[in-house]
Amino acid sequence: MPLIVMAIMLGSVTSCKKEKTEDCTSTAKTVSDAASAYVQNQSSANCKSYKAALQSYFNSDCFGGLSAEEKNAYQSVVDGLTCPE
Repeated sequence: MPLIVMAIMLGSVTSCKKEKTEDCTSTAKTVSDAASAYVQNQSSANCKSYKAALQSYFNSDCFGGLSAEEKNAYQSVVDGLTCPE
């Protein structure tokens, strides 16, 4: 499930404005790196890092062009990612 979220969210990186491309690429790489770490070791720390990276990407200018309904659906998925304590 976490990788599906990442793949869908990262697909919108192309909607970045030209001057934001580098920041969007960096933000997308942060999500990708966090997802890889979480897949390799599903520790609480890696889960929290992955969730934070997804939320940061979701809140960025790179994640645009979606309806309010779509944004709410993505936010629900991020909120639903529960990390062990």
